[in-house]
Amino acid sequence: MKRTILFRGITFGVTLLLLSAGICRALILSGSIGCHDPSRIIKCKGVYYVYSTGGRQMHSKDRIHWTTGPSAFPNGLPSWVFKNNAGVWAPDVIFLNGQYYMYYAVSTRNGDETAIGLQSNPTLDPNDPKYHWTDRGMVIHSTKSDKRGSIDPCPVLDTKKNLWLCYGSGYTFPASTPTIFVVRLNNQTGLLLDPKNPRLYPLELGHIEASYIFHHKGYYYLFWNSGGCCDGAKSTYTIHVARSAVITGPYVDKKGSLNASDVFLGPTVRMNDVNGMEHGPGQIGIYSEHGKDWFTYHYYPDTGWSVLGEERLLWGPDGWPVAGKDENN
Repeated sequence: MKRTILFRGITFGVTLLLLSAGICRALILSGSIGCHDPSRIIKCKGVYYVYSTGGRQMHSKDRIHWTTGPSAFPNGLPSWVFKNNAGVWAPDVIFLNGQYYMYYAVSTRNGDETAIGLQSNPTLDPNDPKYHWTDRGMVIHSTKSDKRGSIDPCPVLDTKKNLWLCYGSGYTFPASTPTIFVVRLNNQTGLLLDPKNPRLYPLELGHIEASYIFHHKGYYYLFWNSGGCCDGAKSTYTIHVARSAVITGPYVDKKGSLNASDVFLGPTVRMNDVNGMEHGPGQIGIYSEHGKDWFTYHYYPDTGWSVLGEERLLWGPDGWPVAGKDENN
């Protein structure tokens, strides 16, 4: 299993400079941007929020200047979580039924047991009197005998507004086994639609994880990571993408091949001639506003711990996503 690190709550300030057409434009991510496995950006009362491994919360009024907020787990993990756990991994948040549903993963330290939990809150504003995280219980669970891991949750609504959970799976199991899955959830409770006999749809094989599904113009785009996540500038995390007309697959690459993908963001990149390299980009999340799409992710700078990255998500003439230019708005 990938996450053997315990996240350290270190505050980072990083300035990224972009030179384009002879004009200096800057994307400035400043303040508290140290994170690993960031969630998608989620907006509440005019403020943007990102959560990450460890239950860390960051918020911003402009998506550029970030401040640390209170943990999403102020009282620790709920009692149903196994005791020898490695903490909260890769939370993601979706707004549904007037609540913010946070899905998150937990794992034993040896990776033999994993689970995805759910908690909800009517608001993300800690100053709101209604602010309170309520445990909704375990969504799905896996043991070593299942040959799959229940980590890296991504809640997603299909075109009929039905709720699904995409998740999986890590490096513990053979590369020939299904790794990324999607399963239907109950639109009201956010838990499994059929808890006694859930139907798991396998989407991809291999030693991959950190999946995310985004619908765009008739296709569901499935993103995921391969490679190593947690070795600083030596990290080899790579973001891949495939697509399908149906949320349950099959997903194919640009050539139409099954169990294949195209690289969306490589393991070491210089995004749009920014100052310094970005290593091991991973855990993509997508945010749309005012007719534009952005994606967030974590990466390692040349030195130091992983930090939050944000870029425009563009769409090529072939309909496939492209990692785009740095923009402030």
